[in-house]
Amino acid sequence: MHNKNCKPRSPKSDVVEKGENLDGSITYTKNINGKNVQVTYSKEGYPDFSPFSHPDYPDPVEINMTGNNYKDFKAANEKIGLSGANPPDGYTWHHLEDGKHMLLVDSSVHDATLGGFPHTGGASIVKNN
Repeated sequence: MHNKNCKPRSPKSDVVEKGENLDGSITYTKNINGKNVQVTYSKEGYPDFSPFSHPDYPDPVEINMTGNNYKDFKAANEKIGLSGANPPDGYTWHHLEDGKHMLLVDSSVHDATLGGFPHTGGASIVKNN
C-alpha cells in the first residue's frame, strides 16, 4: 500500500516493539499470523523486505517501472521466467524506492491490509514524478 504524496510511511499501529539503530534506521516488530516479524526502515523511511524474499527469487529484478501494478508485475514476472501478471501464491512484487527494481516478497509482511508493514515504495515515487 502506497501513499499519494510520496512521504515515507512507517507502522503506526499494531507495533509490538520499535528500536532505533545507530545508522538512523528504525526496526519495527509486528505480530503477523502469530509470529513476531521485524522489518527495518532506512533513515529515509523505506522498508527492507529482502529477508522476506521468495527463496527461489531472492534478488531484485530491474524493469522499466511504471507504477502500474499490472504492468510492473508482468514485467517482473517475465524477468524470472513466469507468464502473466500474477506473482506466485503468497508473494507479491515490492517496488523498490530506486524506481527501477522489484523484489518478490511475502505478501503477509508486505501488505498492510493483511497485517503487514505500511510503507511508501517505488510505485508511489514513479507515479508522482
